[in-house]
Amino acid sequence: MNSIDAVISAHNVDTVATVHSLQHVELARLLAKAAYGFMVGELGIHRVKGSYLLPIIFGDMSSAGLYIGSFDEMAITDTGDPALSYQSYRLPSSLGGGEIAVIIMRLLPHMKENPAYIVLCDLHEKHNDII
Repeated sequence: MNSIDAVISAHNVDTVATVHSLQHVELARLLAKAAYGFMVGELGIHRVKGSYLLPIIFGDMSSAGLYIGSFDEMAITDTGDPALSYQSYRLPSSLGGGEIAVIIMRLLPHMKENPAYIVLCDLHEKHNDII
C-alpha cells in the first residue's frame, strides 16, 4: 500500500487501477504439457499418441481450442480429490474410431473452488502381447 500511496501523491491523482491480462497461449501450453506428462506417466509413452497436444506444446496454437477447454462453473471439490484424473473413450467410427483420454485438471487443487480444465489426448491402440 505504501507504493500505491507514493504513486497517487507523485502523480497528483485520486485513484490507481491495476490491469491484469490472461496469457492464454502460455496457459494453454501449460495445460497441454501437464496433461501430456500425466498421460505418459499413467499409461507409458507407447500408449500416448500426442498428435493433439504436441503441436500445442511446441507453440502451434491453431488447434488448441479443439483440445483444451474449461467448465463454465467452478469445480467444487473435496480436499482429497486428485488434481488430475482421466477417463478414456472410443470415438465413433464417423470420427475415426480412435481412443482418446478426457483429462480433468484443477490447478491449485488445495483451493476449495477453482476452475477445472478439460484436455483431450489421443491414444495409440492398446495391444495385449501374448507370450
